[in-house]
Amino acid sequence: MELALLGSLEIRQGGVHVTNFKSNKARALLSYLAVTGLAHTRFALAGLLWGDMPERNARMNLSQALTTLRRSFEAQLTITRQTVQFNQDSNYWLDVEAFEAAIAEGNIKSLQQAVQLY
Repeated sequence: MELALLGSLEIRQGGVHVTNFKSNKARALLSYLAVTGLAHTRFALAGLLWGDMPERNARMNLSQALTTLRRSFEAQLTITRQTVQFNQDSNYWLDVEAFEAAIAEGNIKSLQQAVQLY
């Protein structure tokens, strides 16, 4: 899996662009989970993405988004009844992580790579 978040959002699985998202919020959820790398409660995620809705509707929308994501990215997500987390032990590439690693190295070659990513 490849996630390119710098610039236009591009998600590829096996080299093929993934476009079967039911909503932009499902893509946003996947991106948020990948960048933070933390376990988030379902309650917090529902509030973050659907905070303008009643809690019941927000949780239902979150469940639907997770069902969609699970179909394509089961290996990359750890989903429990209480929390959702991006599996950083899975096989993935995230441009934000590559960018941050290149900046941290600080040599000319890695900084050039960071510029390319950006």
